Amino acid sequence: MSFDVFLFSFWPQSHERALQVTALIRPLLSSSAMSIVLPDGEADIYGWEPNGDGLVTGMMLNHIGGRVAWDLLVEIAKVGRFAIHPIGCAMCFVDEADLQHAPAEFPTRIISSGAELLEEILAN
Repeated sequence: MSFDVFLFSFWPQSHERALQVTALIRPLLSSSAMSIVLPDGEADIYGWEPNGDGLVTGMMLNHIGGRVAWDLLVEIAKVGRFAIHPIGCAMCFVDEADLQHAPAEFPTRIISSGAELLEEILAN
């Protein structure tokens, strides 16, 4: 799918979270480091690298193929404490406690799997 999916944080990030996010992404990177390769597809990924402070504050993925990528996005959101916002869809959270940080103008949804994230996207 070629739409943009953003992961970002409304709360302070930590170096521990940055290491966990990087550990999930780095083994999947293509030789160009601009896409991830998964068993059943791939996706372009931008902005995942730690910033000058060593923190990962968000990223964008597009051209997402296969089902494994959706589970990966949810796992990244869990370890990085990110919201997932597929453009044109509800802002998805993996922890109900984080809903308090969502901007009021966006619809929200709690998800726990890649299948639920994909369901949200396909419904819109």
